[in-house]
Amino acid sequence: GLIDFLKIPRTREEILEKLGDVEDYDLFEMLIDAIVRDFGRLVDGKIVVDDEKIKRVRKFEKHPFVRQYDKMLAAARTLYPEYVLALLQRKPPRFDWGELLITFYTQLKAPIYYMGREIIFRFADMRKRLKGKTLLEVGGGFGYETEHILKHFKGEINIIVADFFENVLDIAKAHEFTMNGKKYVLGEMDNVEFILLDPEFKEQWQIESGSVDGVFAFAILHWTEHPREFILESGRVLKSGGLFAGATPLYEKPPESTEILFSRIIGSRGFLVKSAFESYLEEAGFRDLEILLSSGFKAIKK
Repeated sequence: GLIDFLKIPRTREEILEKLGDVEDYDLFEMLIDAIVRDFGRLVDGKIVVDDEKIKRVRKFEKHPFVRQYDKMLAAARTLYPEYVLALLQRKPPRFDWGELLITFYTQLKAPIYYMGREIIFRFADMRKRLKGKTLLEVGGGFGYETEHILKHFKGEINIIVADFFENVLDIAKAHEFTMNGKKYVLGEMDNVEFILLDPEFKEQWQIESGSVDGVFAFAILHWTEHPREFILESGRVLKSGGLFAGATPLYEKPPESTEILFSRIIGSRGFLVKSAFESYLEEAGFRDLEILLSSGFKAIKK
């Protein structure tokens, strides 16, 4: 209800009173910064929405590129408002993480994600490097990504599908698809196995050190509060000469608060500054890092 509330200029104190019982003041200031910069303006020290800025944002909702994010747009109108209020008040939301997981993971079926994965496959020359070998796929979602990998390799690859949530793995195991005219269920395939990972990284991944030929981490590193541990574990399980490839937003400096705010609302736990990413890779024993368009990456285990 902030848009309607801010049609009249309001002070920070009035906004706090409107939201009620705010405890996370860092997130509140992030929200205010985003409103002022992208959706509103200051009038005599008070905050008011700017109709022209709102119209510019609304125009993007009809763009064909943005239409691929319909599920997230629907969640922005229904699920996220209550969730961000719970975050501000440091209260557990009435819904569980499953709803947010479904919102994000089903988005992985969108053509933009298919295109993104395909670009990384080719950028890292994965078919040549990993055909007939073993790939650890971390954060594979509900099976769409695993299906994509299998089709890219024409079935000639062994995949360990790893995720941090059991309900996600259960749905992935039941994922059905057609390849070369034949129907498959991921959980019934001999060359696909599933493992559950500890999201807090208090335990090592249940994978033997130096046992896999590749690790694929597409759009997942920025969802964890432990990117260093994620990268260290990837280095540990890879064989010498193994490939680490994927994509995550990589920033030259910390991003603007609007982007961090949106990431927190949809469940993301952080962001990676490029220099930190490079230092984690070096610590994990990687060489020959290449970065594509501030997002895609590939590196080789020493």
